[in-house]
Amino acid sequence: SIYMQFLEKFLPKVKALVVGDPLDEKTDVGPMIDEPSAAKVEEWVQEAVAGGAHVLAGGTRKCSLMQPTVVADVKHEMKVCTQEVFAPLVTIVPYDDFKDAVHEVDNSDYGLQCGIFTRDVKQIWYAFEHIGGGRGDRERRLHLSHRPHALRRRQAVRVWARGREVRHRGND
Repeated sequence: SIYMQFLEKFLPKVKALVVGDPLDEKTDVGPMIDEPSAAKVEEWVQEAVAGGAHVLAGGTRKCSLMQPTVVADVKHEMKVCTQEVFAPLVTIVPYDDFKDAVHEVDNSDYGLQCGIFTRDVKQIWYAFEHIGGGRGDRERRLHLSHRPHALRRRQAVRVWARGREVRHRGND
């Protein structure tokens, strides 16, 4: 229900990111590891568009500099969803049922990063219990916060899968 509101706030921030020389203090996003890697990601974005996805920001590159890219209307089988992208690229997928969304996220051989923003702690714990379960040695980390600015200030609860150690940081 907040999909469009989220995009209205998120897209301007992505479009404002400065791409360039990582030694320049004004740069937010530096080059990818090499030009073939950037070309591969650009190709995957083009494949996604050919399959019905829409690029809402970025999607292009110059040499090894890939513009921060936001892709919507993706299908799960698209490479931008199922492969390790290692690029300034995000896919935005709305959902109606949280549990279905968690299972869709976990339907991958990779599990490098997933962000869940919610005010419902039960949803956070559900995601923690179900994402990455039974997939080898994948380590699960979970950052909990009841305040939107807490993660920026690094005041969050960290939950580690190994031994379920809970560390409280800050005043949370």
